Amino acid sequence: MDGTVPHQRNFIEKDTAVITSRTRPGSGGYMTGEADAGQCPYCFSVDDCPHLLLFVDITFRHAEGGVLWKVFNEAWSRIEDANGERADFDEDQAFRELLEEVDSLSAFSTEFEHDGGPGGCSGYQVYYAAYPQRANATLQQFTKTARQKFK
Repeated sequence: MDGTVPHQRNFIEKDTAVITSRTRPGSGGYMTGEADAGQCPYCFSVDDCPHLLLFVDITFRHAEGGVLWKVFNEAWSRIEDANGERADFDEDQAFRELLEEVDSLSAFSTEFEHDGGPGGCSGYQVYYAAYPQRANATLQQFTKTARQKFK
């Protein structure tokens, strides 16, 4: 990476997938159906969305976009480095806990699968802030929490 923040996933831009979405209570609840997997639920953008907090490949456990991508990947690397050799380390559980922290800070999340052909399928989780100005505040809050909680 060159240090810039990747905002969206161009290789999935117009992909239509069956998705499951979650919004905060009082804002519509859960929904499942066909939707443009790369479209923001707030501004309907497919590129450079200011609401995008995190776009993460949950199959390969790697963040690929959003304002939290770098801090998220750093936190995940610290968790793996600190625990990878332990026989009782549950990598899946640890990754879910890190995602739960992002989820607690987001206003909306979506998960979907992208079929990239034989052996090329991945699951994705995408998190959004309801207001663009909340994205940077969320970055600061997640950075602080990740450094304290995920060592």
